Formats: sequence, structure tokens, C-alpha cells
Amino acid sequence: MSQHYHPDHKPAVDALLLALPDVSTGQMFGHPSYKIAGKMFAALMLEGIILKLPKETISDLLQRENVSSFAPGGTPMTGWVLIEIATPEGYAAYQSYYVQALEYVAAEAAKKPKKKK
Repeated sequence: MSQHYHPDHKPAVDALLLALPDVSTGQMFGHPSYKIAGKMFAALMLEGIILKLPKETISDLLQRENVSSFAPGGTPMTGWVLIEIATPEGYAAYQSYYVQALEYVAAEAAKKPKKKK
């Protein structure tokens, strides 16, 4: 089975994201993912990392050459952006966006009513 991400990037991303409060890990279609309150806010991709962010932040990030809408299969996913990062060391430059993604998804999760069992 082919790898869906660069395994040598994962330790660098783990060090950054798992240091944030209440972050857990998971898998999304073979990709390491990072969650808050059970909701994914980031995942490693072969090209770099995807983040769930507010529209305004995405608009600003899309001005950068290494950032694009996340579009698996060619269809853009609303609220998700792909940041292309070539080396493990490159992830540190985006720490403020990881925090923003975590806070954004945590706030979204807090707004949704809990399902009754």
C-alpha cells in the first residue's frame, strides 16, 4: 500500500500539535489526523497539512504560493485549506494557524447540541 503522507514529517507535526491542549490523534483515509473534542482540525497529506479554518483566514492564506483549497478528487472542501510543506522543519512556521484551527473547530463543536443516547 502506498503511503498517503511523509512518515518523516509526522514526528515534527506531532511535536507541534500534540503539545496543544486536549488534542488527540486519529486516522482519516490512511492519513494521520488531529482532533479536538472528537472533531478533526488537521491532517497530514503527501503535500503537507490540511487545516479547517474560518473563511477570512483561508482567504488570507490563499494569497501564498504554497497554499490552495483542499480539493480531494478535484472538489474543494468548504472550510479546508492545504498548506504545502516540503520538509519536517517547515511545519513550525505555521504554528499560529494550527492554534487557530484548533480553536475554530473547538468553538464549532461547542455550538452543536449533544446527541441523546
